[in-house]
Parts: sequence; structure tokens; C-alpha cells
Amino acid sequence: MRTRTLLGLVPAAAMVAAALAAAPARALTPPALHFALGGSFGADGNPDSGGITASVAPLWPLGSRGRFGVEAFAHDIGSDIGALLDPHNGVDLGLVANRHRWAWGGAWRGDVDVVARPKWASSLTGTWGYWRIVDDVRGSLSRSASAVGVGAGIDARRRLTTGHMVGIAARWQKLFAERNSDYRRVGQYATVALEWNWAATTPQP
Repeated sequence: MRTRTLLGLVPAAAMVAAALAAAPARALTPPALHFALGGSFGADGNPDSGGITASVAPLWPLGSRGRFGVEAFAHDIGSDIGALLDPHNGVDLGLVANRHRWAWGGAWRGDVDVVARPKWASSLTGTWGYWRIVDDVRGSLSRSASAVGVGAGIDARRRLTTGHMVGIAARWQKLFAERNSDYRRVGQYATVALEWNWAATTPQP
């Protein structure tokens, strides 16, 4: 990771330290786990066909409606499809995936509930972190680069049982590429995913 990327994460780390210092003691209880599986779309650059996305985030409670923690993610951005030509005679052998692009990384994540009812809830999400953009050609690494990025999103969840919720989450991601990057990567994209939330419950006396 380059120095510029590290410096870009310093403000987020400072905010995390301040939030934890100001949080009540109960904010350090076991985190709720948020698992998401979905797809990406709307990427700029090329390829931009979209693909499967996945993430996991342990989030600690802050106050009655807030949560804060970290998120690890992997997002498939898409593939170029082209003709495979016989290297000897140029005969078209059919379509094949050429360049493939995906992103992985980690981010600070904060959620705040805007709707909180016994069975239903909806929250706004913000992220700030590190993205690694990787291009490969049928599994062989072609090129890669790093970026600092931010994300914003909204979700709607329904409670199944005590400690378990399921819902749908939509996110928009914006990446700030390093100036020394030698090729155009994705600058922004969106994801939609199904999310399952699990929180440990404390038995009542």
C-alpha cells in the first residue's frame, strides 16, 4: 500500500478513536455481524458488466440507533467478452471472457437507523476505506492498483427472530485513484445485496 493511500485512511482512524473514546461502555459488547451477498452494476470504465459481490462487517452499537465497525468486501466489476481466434489460422473459435476486473478491500463502516420498529428497520450506511482493483485475463494477473474510496447506502430489514434480521441493501461506491496509476480503473459503481444480520442476545434473568 502506498504512502498516499495510508495518509488517506488517517482521518477515518482518528474518527474511530474519537467515537470509541466517547462511546458508553456497552458499545464494547460483542458486535452484530452483517453478511451480504448480491451483485454490482453501473460501473464506469471498462469492463463494466457487473458480477457477484460479498461482504462481512462486525458492527458495535453506538447509542440507541447507531453502529460502527469494519467491513471486508470482494466485488466483481465485470468481464470483457470477445472472440477467441486460432493463433495459427485466425479461425473464430467462439466467445470467451477476456479481461476480468474485481475489487477487494476493507473499510470503516457506520450505520444509523432512520426507522426502528419492532419488526422493521431501515438505516443509512457510510464507509471509508481501501480498495484494491485487480485485472486478470482468464485467471492470470494483468495489472492492479490501489485507491481510497467512500460509500453511501440505504437498507430495509425485517426481524425474523430475536437477534436475526434479513433485508436488502443498496450502495454507491466512489473511488479516488492514485495519480500514478498507469491505466483507467473503475471510478464508481453500485451494488444491491441481500443482507443477514446476527446479534448475540443476553439471556434475561
